[in-house]
Amino acid sequence: MDVAAFARFAFEASEVFTRRSLGLAQNPADAGFRLSDMVLEKQRAFSEGAMAAWEAVMIGTRPDLVAEAALLPAQRQVSENHRRLTDAAMPGAALV
Repeated sequence: MDVAAFARFAFEASEVFTRRSLGLAQNPADAGFRLSDMVLEKQRAFSEGAMAAWEAVMIGTRPDLVAEAALLPAQRQVSENHRRLTDAAMPGAALV
């Protein structure tokens, strides 16, 4: 992952965290359900990343590419969440 992609990943992750925190604070009645979904989403991404890293190690991939393989599922999920949350914040868009 190049520096720009990593910076984008870090920025999007912090914005997703902030937007989700605000959403939880605004509607605490749904917090339990929403937090459970967030935990499962992270477990899935980290499991996929661990498996991708393991596969990369087993075929002798360079360490930087192993790290990239480990981060890719989390990066995809964060990017998807960021897109959904920022689209939902636009006028006329529905919150999902």
